[in-house]
Amino acid sequence: RDSTKVSKEISEELNSTISLGGKIVTQYAYQIGLPPKLTSALLEYCNSTGIIDAFRKFTLPESQGGEPIAASTSGHNGKFIELLDGNRWYAQRPAKEWKSNMHWISPADEKTHEEYLRVLGKGDFDLVLKSIGEQLGLDGLVAYHLTFIGVSESVRGFVHHDTKGTGGSVYNVIIPLLLEEDVDPELILVDDKYEKKGGFKYSVGVASMMGDDAMHGTLECDYLNIRSKHFEDGKLGGMRLAATVYIADVNEQNVDAITTETLTQIFPLADEKWLMSQRGRHWRVEGGYSIAYDKGRKKFRFEDEYDDCDNLVKAGMCESDTEDTRVKCLKSCHIYIEEGPSSIRIINGGVYDNKDNKVEVCAQNRTGVRMCKIYADDSTIPGDFITPPLGPGEIFPILWRNDSARRTTDYAFQIGLPPELTSELLS
Repeated sequence: RDSTKVSKEISEELNSTISLGGKIVTQYAYQIGLPPKLTSALLEYCNSTGIIDAFRKFTLPESQGGEPIAASTSGHNGKFIELLDGNRWYAQRPAKEWKSNMHWISPADEKTHEEYLRVLGKGDFDLVLKSIGEQLGLDGLVAYHLTFIGVSESVRGFVHHDTKGTGGSVYNVIIPLLLEEDVDPELILVDDKYEKKGGFKYSVGVASMMGDDAMHGTLECDYLNIRSKHFEDGKLGGMRLAATVYIADVNEQNVDAITTETLTQIFPLADEKWLMSQRGRHWRVEGGYSIAYDKGRKKFRFEDEYDDCDNLVKAGMCESDTEDTRVKCLKSCHIYIEEGPSSIRIINGGVYDNKDNKVEVCAQNRTGVRMCKIYADDSTIPGDFITPPLGPGEIFPILWRNDSARRTTDYAFQIGLPPELTSELLS
Protein backbone atom coordinates (compact mmCIF):
# COMPACT_ATOMS: atom_id res chain seq x y z
CA ARG A 1 0.00 0.00 0.00
CA ASP A 2 1.07 3.58 -0.64
CA SER A 3 2.84 4.86 2.48
CA THR A 4 1.34 8.35 2.11
CA LYS A 5 -2.16 6.89 2.06
CA VAL A 6 -1.44 4.70 5.08
CA SER A 7 -0.02 7.69 6.96
CA LYS A 8 -3.18 9.68 6.20
CA GLU A 9 -5.37 6.83 7.47
CA ILE A 10 -3.33 6.63 10.67
CA SER A 11 -3.64 10.39 11.19
CA GLU A 12 -7.40 10.20 10.78
CA GLU A 13 -7.58 7.42 13.36
CA LEU A 14 -5.76 9.31 16.13
CA ASN A 15 -8.91 10.08 18.10
CA SER A 16 -8.93 13.30 20.12
CA THR A 17 -9.26 11.25 23.30
CA ILE A 18 -10.67 7.98 24.56
CA SER A 19 -14.21 8.73 25.73
CA LEU A 20 -16.86 7.32 28.07
CA GLY A 21 -20.39 8.14 27.02
CA GLY A 22 -19.08 10.77 24.64
CA LYS A 23 -17.15 12.56 27.40
CA ILE A 24 -13.39 12.80 27.59
CA VAL A 25 -11.94 10.24 30.01
CA THR A 26 -8.60 11.92 30.55
CA GLN A 27 -6.57 14.55 28.75
CA TYR A 28 -3.73 12.25 27.71
CA ALA A 29 -5.36 9.00 26.52
CA TYR A 30 -5.79 8.22 22.82
CA GLN A 31 -6.49 5.50 20.29
CA ILE A 32 -4.46 5.36 17.07
CA GLY A 33 -4.78 3.22 13.96
CA LEU A 34 -1.70 1.13 13.11
CA PRO A 35 -0.06 0.36 9.76
CA PRO A 36 -0.97 -3.16 8.54
CA LYS A 37 2.65 -4.36 8.56
CA LEU A 38 3.27 -3.58 12.23
CA THR A 39 1.26 -6.38 13.85
CA SER A 40 2.61 -9.03 11.47
CA ALA A 41 6.22 -7.84 11.92
CA LEU A 42 5.95 -7.99 15.71
CA LEU A 43 4.21 -11.39 15.70
CA GLU A 44 6.84 -12.81 13.36
CA TYR A 45 9.53 -11.54 15.73
CA CYS A 46 7.77 -13.03 18.76
CA ASN A 47 7.50 -16.40 17.03
CA SER A 48 11.09 -16.49 15.76
CA THR A 49 12.61 -15.51 19.11
CA GLY A 50 10.43 -17.82 21.21
CA ILE A 51 8.72 -14.94 23.04
CA ILE A 52 5.25 -16.43 22.51
CA ASP A 53 6.38 -19.83 23.82
CA ALA A 54 7.93 -18.15 26.86
CA PHE A 55 4.71 -16.29 27.65
CA ARG A 56 2.77 -19.51 27.22
CA LYS A 57 4.82 -21.05 30.04
CA PHE A 58 4.57 -17.94 32.22
CA THR A 59 0.80 -17.52 31.90
CA LEU A 60 -0.20 -21.15 32.47
CA PRO A 61 -0.41 -22.39 36.07
CA GLU A 62 1.89 -25.20 37.14
CA SER A 63 -1.12 -27.54 37.23
CA GLN A 64 -1.41 -27.03 33.46
CA GLY A 65 2.31 -27.41 32.77
CA GLY A 66 3.21 -23.75 33.15
CA GLU A 67 6.25 -22.19 34.79
CA PRO A 68 5.05 -18.81 36.12
CA ILE A 69 7.39 -16.51 38.00
CA ALA A 70 6.34 -16.24 41.64
CA ALA A 71 4.72 -12.93 42.57
CA SER A 72 6.48 -11.13 45.42
CA THR A 73 4.76 -9.34 48.30
CA SER A 74 6.31 -6.04 47.27
CA GLY A 75 7.93 -4.96 44.03
CA HIS A 76 8.36 -6.90 40.83
CA ASN A 77 10.06 -10.30 40.72
CA GLY A 78 12.05 -11.26 37.65
CA LYS A 79 14.83 -13.28 36.05
CA PHE A 80 17.09 -13.20 33.01
CA ILE A 81 16.00 -15.59 30.28
CA GLU A 82 17.60 -17.01 27.14
CA LEU A 83 15.55 -17.00 23.96
CA LEU A 84 16.15 -18.42 20.49
CA ASP A 85 17.78 -15.24 19.16
CA GLY A 86 20.71 -15.53 21.58
CA ASN A 87 20.04 -12.05 23.00
CA ARG A 88 19.60 -11.13 26.65
CA TRP A 89 16.03 -10.70 27.86
CA TYR A 90 14.46 -10.17 31.26
CA ALA A 91 11.10 -11.57 32.40
CA GLN A 92 9.15 -9.95 35.22
CA ARG A 93 5.95 -10.44 37.14
CA PRO A 94 4.35 -7.63 39.18
CA ALA A 95 3.70 -7.81 42.92
CA LYS A 96 0.82 -9.74 44.46
CA GLU A 97 -1.25 -6.56 44.78
CA TRP A 98 -1.81 -6.70 41.02
CA LYS A 99 -3.76 -9.96 41.51
CA SER A 100 -2.81 -11.04 38.02
CA ASN A 101 -0.48 -13.49 36.27
CA MET A 102 0.65 -10.76 33.90
CA HIS A 103 4.33 -11.01 32.89
CA TRP A 104 6.66 -8.68 31.02
CA ILE A 105 9.51 -9.69 28.76
CA SER A 106 11.84 -6.84 27.88
CA PRO A 107 15.34 -6.30 26.45
CA ALA A 108 18.06 -6.70 29.09
CA ASP A 109 20.64 -4.58 27.27
CA GLU A 110 21.03 -2.01 24.52
CA LYS A 111 21.89 -4.54 21.82
CA THR A 112 18.56 -6.36 22.27
CA HIS A 113 16.77 -3.01 22.54
CA GLU A 114 18.17 -1.98 19.16
CA GLU A 115 17.03 -5.21 17.51
CA TYR A 116 13.50 -4.63 18.82
CA LEU A 117 13.65 -1.13 17.28
CA ARG A 118 14.58 -2.61 13.89
CA VAL A 119 11.42 -4.73 14.01
CA LEU A 120 9.37 -1.59 14.65
CA GLY A 121 11.04 0.02 11.66
CA LYS A 122 10.22 -2.99 9.51
CA GLY A 123 6.58 -2.63 10.59
CA ASP A 124 6.30 1.06 9.56
CA PHE A 125 6.10 2.38 13.12
CA ASP A 126 7.58 5.59 11.69
CA LEU A 127 4.12 6.40 10.28
CA VAL A 128 2.70 6.21 13.80
CA LEU A 129 5.39 8.49 15.22
CA LYS A 130 4.89 11.02 12.42
CA SER A 131 1.15 11.15 13.01
CA ILE A 132 1.50 11.51 16.79
CA GLY A 133 4.20 14.14 16.55
CA GLU A 134 2.34 16.27 14.04
CA GLN A 135 -1.11 16.07 15.64
CA LEU A 136 0.05 16.61 19.20
CA GLY A 137 2.38 19.46 18.25
CA LEU A 138 5.60 17.83 19.51
CA ASP A 139 9.16 18.76 18.55
CA GLY A 140 10.65 15.27 18.37
CA LEU A 141 10.05 11.67 19.38
CA VAL A 142 12.04 8.61 20.34
CA ALA A 143 10.86 5.07 21.08
CA TYR A 144 13.00 4.52 24.16
CA HIS A 145 11.43 1.80 26.34
CA LEU A 146 10.20 -1.47 24.82
CA THR A 147 8.48 -4.53 26.26
CA PHE A 148 6.08 -7.35 25.53
CA ILE A 149 3.23 -8.15 27.95
CA GLY A 150 1.25 -11.37 28.32
CA VAL A 151 -1.63 -12.29 30.65
CA SER A 152 -4.23 -15.05 30.98
CA GLU A 153 -5.82 -14.34 34.36
CA SER A 154 -6.61 -11.24 36.39
CA VAL A 155 -8.72 -11.34 39.54
CA ARG A 156 -8.92 -7.58 40.08
CA GLY A 157 -7.57 -4.84 37.89
CA PHE A 158 -4.71 -2.89 39.47
CA VAL A 159 -5.37 0.72 38.45
CA HIS A 160 -2.26 2.82 37.96
CA HIS A 161 -0.70 5.48 35.73
CA ASP A 162 2.40 4.95 33.58
CA THR A 163 3.63 8.53 33.71
CA LYS A 164 2.90 11.95 35.16
CA GLY A 165 4.36 15.45 35.23
CA THR A 166 5.81 15.43 31.69
CA GLY A 167 3.44 17.97 30.14
CA GLY A 168 1.89 15.42 27.80
CA SER A 169 5.22 14.53 26.20
CA VAL A 170 5.31 10.78 27.06
CA TYR A 171 2.99 7.96 26.00
CA ASN A 172 2.89 4.22 26.50
CA VAL A 173 1.67 2.87 23.15
CA ILE A 174 -0.02 -0.51 23.75
CA ILE A 175 -0.14 -2.61 20.57
CA PRO A 176 -2.43 -5.69 20.77
CA LEU A 177 -0.92 -8.76 19.09
CA LEU A 178 -2.98 -11.75 20.29
CA LEU A 179 -6.55 -11.38 21.57
CA GLU A 180 -9.00 -14.06 22.58
CA GLU A 181 -12.41 -14.14 20.91
CA ASP A 182 -15.77 -13.47 22.56
CA VAL A 183 -14.32 -12.03 25.77
CA ASP A 184 -15.14 -8.91 27.75
CA PRO A 185 -13.22 -5.62 27.43
CA GLU A 186 -9.63 -6.00 28.56
CA LEU A 187 -8.62 -2.55 29.85
CA ILE A 188 -10.17 -0.50 32.66
CA LEU A 189 -10.03 3.31 32.37
CA VAL A 190 -10.89 5.87 35.02
CA ASP A 191 -12.44 9.26 34.33
CA ASP A 192 -9.99 11.76 35.84
CA LYS A 193 -12.77 14.20 36.78
CA TYR A 194 -15.63 12.04 38.06
CA GLU A 195 -13.62 8.84 38.77
CA LYS A 196 -16.10 6.84 36.70
CA LYS A 197 -14.68 3.50 35.50
CA GLY A 198 -15.27 1.90 32.12
CA GLY A 199 -14.08 -1.07 30.08
CA PHE A 200 -12.05 -0.54 26.89
CA LYS A 201 -12.00 -3.25 24.21
CA TYR A 202 -8.71 -3.86 22.47
CA SER A 203 -8.65 -4.37 18.69
CA VAL A 204 -5.81 -5.73 16.60
CA GLY A 205 -4.68 -2.90 14.33
CA VAL A 206 -5.51 -0.16 16.84
CA ALA A 207 -3.20 0.91 19.66
CA SER A 208 -4.10 2.73 22.87
CA MET A 209 -1.86 5.50 24.16
CA MET A 210 -1.60 6.18 27.89
CA GLY A 211 -0.01 9.49 28.87
CA ASP A 212 0.23 11.67 31.99
CA ASP A 213 -2.16 10.65 34.78
CA ALA A 214 -4.16 8.30 32.53
CA MET A 215 -5.40 5.86 35.16
CA HIS A 216 -5.83 2.38 33.72
CA GLY A 217 -5.39 -1.29 34.52
CA THR A 218 -6.08 -4.83 33.38
CA LEU A 219 -9.73 -5.75 33.76
CA GLU A 220 -10.76 -9.04 35.33
CA CYS A 221 -10.19 -11.90 32.90
CA ASP A 222 -9.85 -15.67 32.86
CA TYR A 223 -8.61 -17.34 29.69
CA LEU A 224 -7.37 -20.50 31.42
CA ASN A 225 -10.36 -22.57 30.35
CA ILE A 226 -10.30 -21.36 26.74
CA ARG A 227 -8.98 -23.60 24.00
CA SER A 228 -7.30 -20.79 22.12
CA LYS A 229 -7.12 -20.55 18.35
CA HIS A 230 -3.61 -19.14 18.74
CA PHE A 231 -2.05 -22.43 19.88
CA GLU A 232 -1.97 -25.83 18.22
CA ASP A 233 -0.94 -27.88 21.26
CA GLY A 234 -4.56 -28.64 22.16
CA LYS A 235 -4.07 -27.48 25.74
CA LEU A 236 -6.57 -25.40 27.61
CA GLY A 237 -5.39 -21.90 28.32
CA GLY A 238 -5.66 -18.76 26.22
CA MET A 239 -3.52 -15.65 26.43
CA ARG A 240 -3.50 -11.99 25.57
CA LEU A 241 -0.25 -10.60 24.16
CA ALA A 242 0.72 -7.00 23.45
CA ALA A 243 3.80 -4.97 22.61
CA THR A 244 4.32 -1.80 24.61
CA VAL A 245 6.39 1.06 23.21
CA TYR A 246 7.10 4.11 25.34
CA ILE A 247 7.63 7.20 23.19
CA ALA A 248 8.69 10.64 24.37
CA ASP A 249 9.53 14.16 23.28
CA VAL A 250 12.59 14.36 25.55
CA ASN A 251 13.98 17.72 26.62
CA GLU A 252 15.84 19.30 29.53
CA GLN A 253 12.61 20.20 31.32
CA ASN A 254 11.05 16.71 31.37
CA VAL A 255 14.02 14.34 31.33
CA ASP A 256 14.01 13.96 35.13
CA ALA A 257 10.29 13.11 35.24
CA ILE A 258 10.59 10.65 32.34
CA THR A 259 13.55 8.92 33.94
CA THR A 260 11.93 8.69 37.36
CA GLU A 261 8.43 7.71 36.21
CA THR A 262 9.04 5.34 33.30
CA LEU A 263 12.49 3.73 33.43
CA THR A 264 11.44 0.92 35.75
CA GLN A 265 12.54 -2.18 33.77
CA ILE A 266 15.95 -3.85 33.78
CA PHE A 267 16.77 -1.76 30.68
CA PRO A 268 17.04 1.13 30.05
CA LEU A 269 18.67 2.06 33.33
CA ALA A 270 17.39 5.24 35.01
CA ASP A 271 20.10 7.37 33.42
CA GLU A 272 19.24 10.90 32.27
CA LYS A 273 22.39 11.18 30.12
CA TRP A 274 21.45 8.08 28.14
CA LEU A 275 17.89 9.35 27.71
CA MET A 276 19.11 12.76 26.48
CA SER A 277 21.33 10.99 23.95
CA GLN A 278 18.10 9.59 22.45
CA ARG A 279 16.40 12.98 22.08
CA GLY A 280 14.42 13.33 18.82
CA ARG A 281 16.09 10.24 17.44
CA HIS A 282 13.13 8.73 15.55
CA TRP A 283 11.07 11.73 14.43
CA ARG A 284 11.59 15.48 14.35
CA VAL A 285 9.29 18.20 13.19
CA GLU A 286 11.94 19.46 10.75
CA GLY A 287 12.28 15.97 9.22
CA GLY A 288 15.28 13.75 8.55
CA TYR A 289 14.91 11.28 11.45
CA SER A 290 13.23 7.85 11.48
CA ILE A 291 13.56 4.29 12.74
CA ALA A 292 13.86 2.94 9.20
CA TYR A 293 16.98 5.08 8.59
CA ASP A 294 18.14 5.21 12.18
CA LYS A 295 21.67 6.42 12.86
CA GLY A 296 21.43 5.56 16.53
CA ARG A 297 21.70 7.69 19.63
CA LYS A 298 24.20 10.46 20.12
CA LYS A 299 27.57 9.70 21.65
CA PHE A 300 27.14 8.36 25.17
CA ARG A 301 30.26 7.72 27.23
CA PHE A 302 30.26 5.14 29.98
CA GLU A 303 32.95 3.37 32.02
CA ASP A 304 33.28 0.80 34.79
CA GLU A 305 33.30 2.43 38.20
CA TYR A 306 34.77 -0.57 40.02
CA ASP A 307 38.34 -1.80 39.52
CA ASP A 308 37.39 -5.46 39.93
CA CYS A 309 34.55 -5.58 37.36
CA ASP A 310 36.25 -8.42 35.46
CA ASN A 311 36.12 -10.64 38.54
CA LEU A 312 32.53 -9.62 39.30
CA VAL A 313 31.51 -10.56 35.75
CA LYS A 314 33.18 -13.97 36.08
CA ALA A 315 31.24 -14.50 39.32
CA GLY A 316 27.97 -13.87 37.48
CA MET A 317 27.27 -10.66 39.38
CA CYS A 318 25.98 -8.79 36.32
CA GLU A 319 22.79 -10.83 36.64
CA SER A 320 22.73 -11.76 40.30
CA ASP A 321 23.45 -8.21 41.56
CA THR A 322 21.29 -5.93 39.41
CA GLU A 323 21.22 -3.11 41.97
CA ASP A 324 24.97 -2.57 42.23
CA THR A 325 27.34 -4.54 39.98
CA ARG A 326 25.14 -4.18 36.92
CA VAL A 327 25.00 -0.41 37.41
CA LYS A 328 28.65 0.12 38.35
CA CYS A 329 30.20 -2.22 35.74
CA LEU A 330 28.40 -0.92 32.65
CA LYS A 331 31.24 -1.71 30.29
CA SER A 332 32.17 -5.15 31.56
CA CYS A 333 28.51 -6.19 31.85
CA HIS A 334 27.90 -5.05 28.25
CA ILE A 335 24.83 -3.01 29.21
CA TYR A 336 25.38 -0.49 26.42
CA ILE A 337 26.71 -0.82 22.89
CA GLU A 338 30.36 0.08 22.49
CA GLU A 339 31.09 1.67 19.15
CA GLY A 340 34.17 0.68 17.23
CA PRO A 341 36.16 -2.59 17.22
CA SER A 342 34.20 -5.28 19.04
CA SER A 343 36.32 -8.36 18.28
CA ILE A 344 39.77 -9.06 16.85
CA ARG A 345 41.26 -12.41 15.86
CA ILE A 346 44.28 -13.68 13.92
CA ILE A 347 43.15 -15.76 10.95
CA ASN A 348 46.17 -18.11 10.77
CA GLY A 349 45.41 -20.40 13.68
CA GLY A 350 45.24 -17.58 16.18
CA VAL A 351 49.04 -17.28 16.50
CA TYR A 352 51.06 -14.50 14.92
CA ASP A 353 54.19 -15.88 13.17
CA ASN A 354 55.44 -12.81 11.25
CA LYS A 355 54.53 -14.32 7.86
CA ASP A 356 51.42 -13.83 5.76
CA ASN A 357 49.39 -12.94 8.79
CA LYS A 358 45.82 -11.74 8.46
CA VAL A 359 43.70 -10.17 11.16
CA GLU A 360 39.92 -10.00 11.24
CA VAL A 361 38.55 -6.86 12.89
CA CYS A 362 34.82 -6.58 13.59
CA ALA A 363 33.32 -3.21 14.49
CA GLN A 364 29.80 -2.18 15.46
CA ASN A 365 27.90 1.08 15.17
CA ARG A 366 25.57 2.72 17.69
CA THR A 367 22.63 0.53 16.64
CA GLY A 368 24.60 -2.67 17.30
CA VAL A 369 25.13 -3.62 13.64
CA ARG A 370 28.48 -5.43 13.21
CA MET A 371 30.68 -5.35 10.14
CA CYS A 372 33.87 -7.40 9.77
CA LYS A 373 36.90 -7.01 7.52
CA ILE A 374 40.13 -8.97 7.12
CA TYR A 375 43.41 -7.04 7.03
CA ALA A 376 46.82 -8.32 5.95
CA ASP A 377 49.80 -7.16 7.99
CA ASP A 378 52.63 -5.65 5.94
CA SER A 379 55.49 -7.53 7.60
CA THR A 380 58.07 -5.55 5.60
CA ILE A 381 57.39 -2.58 7.83
CA PRO A 382 59.49 -2.90 10.98
CA GLY A 383 58.14 -2.38 14.44
CA ASP A 384 56.12 -4.06 17.17
CA PHE A 385 52.67 -3.31 15.80
CA ILE A 386 50.54 -4.69 12.96
CA THR A 387 50.49 -2.23 10.04
CA PRO A 388 48.06 -3.14 7.24
CA PRO A 389 47.58 -1.06 4.07
CA LEU A 390 44.75 1.40 4.76
CA GLY A 391 42.61 3.36 2.33
CA PRO A 392 41.72 7.02 2.87
CA GLY A 393 39.72 7.40 6.09
CA GLU A 394 40.05 3.70 7.00
CA ILE A 395 40.63 3.21 10.73
CA PHE A 396 42.52 0.30 12.28
CA PRO A 397 43.27 -0.27 16.00
CA ILE A 398 46.89 -0.42 17.09
CA LEU A 399 47.63 -4.10 17.77
CA TRP A 400 50.72 -5.86 19.07
CA ARG A 401 52.57 -8.26 16.84
CA ASN A 402 53.58 -11.55 18.51
CA ASP A 403 50.89 -11.17 21.19
CA SER A 404 47.75 -12.56 19.57
CA ALA A 405 46.96 -9.13 18.12
CA ARG A 406 46.20 -7.66 21.54
CA ARG A 407 45.15 -4.00 21.59
CA THR A 408 47.48 -1.51 23.24
CA THR A 409 44.60 0.70 24.41
CA ASP A 410 40.96 1.35 23.51
CA TYR A 411 41.75 4.82 22.23
CA ALA A 412 44.68 4.46 19.81
CA PHE A 413 44.22 3.97 16.07
CA GLN A 414 45.89 4.19 12.68
CA ILE A 415 44.03 5.95 9.88
CA GLY A 416 44.64 5.94 6.14
CA LEU A 417 45.16 9.34 4.52
CA PRO A 418 44.17 10.66 1.08
CA PRO A 419 47.26 10.84 -1.19
CA GLU A 420 46.71 14.53 -1.86
CA LEU A 421 47.00 15.44 1.83
CA THR A 422 50.70 14.72 2.23
CA SER A 423 51.64 16.47 -1.03
CA GLU A 424 49.52 19.50 -0.19
CA LEU A 425 51.09 19.78 3.25
CA LEU A 426 54.62 19.35 1.87
CA SER A 427 54.06 21.95 -0.80
